[in-house]
Amino acid sequence: MGDLPGPGKAGYMLKAAVRHAVTLAGGVSFVSQDLGISAGYLSKCHSPVYADHHLRMDLVPQLEEMAGSPVITETLAKLQTFRLVRGDELAAGNATLADLARILCQVGHFSTCFATALEDRIFDAHERRETNSRIEDLIRELRNVQSKVNGEGA
Repeated sequence: MGDLPGPGKAGYMLKAAVRHAVTLAGGVSFVSQDLGISAGYLSKCHSPVYADHHLRMDLVPQLEEMAGSPVITETLAKLQTFRLVRGDELAAGNATLADLARILCQVGHFSTCFATALEDRIFDAHERRETNSRIEDLIRELRNVQSKVNGEGA
């Protein structure tokens, strides 16, 4: 694989992160409009075919806010062997019952959102964004507890 033309492993990972963020935020049309860029440019930013096209760094915070998760920033951290943790989510020792309560609360939020979206059997753009946001919230909480369980909390 090392001889293939393209952006290399880091470039592929970043393009995948941009693609994931765009999906979470509602898709190319919706995101490009909110970011004030063309859909064609945004599509090239997450396509490995266009190795020299990348999302402008000044757009990353807005896209991640729209996505409800810092997926691009997490990828950048991972590429440098760091792990991104929100300041208010720093683990302070072992997991507690409060951690379990937060997980159950997130499961409840997701379940309510998902059930509402399933009622009419059609996921519109808003329901997709909301459901994906709830999933990311739950994953973030699970990762926080996982780090505590593994003794990685600071």
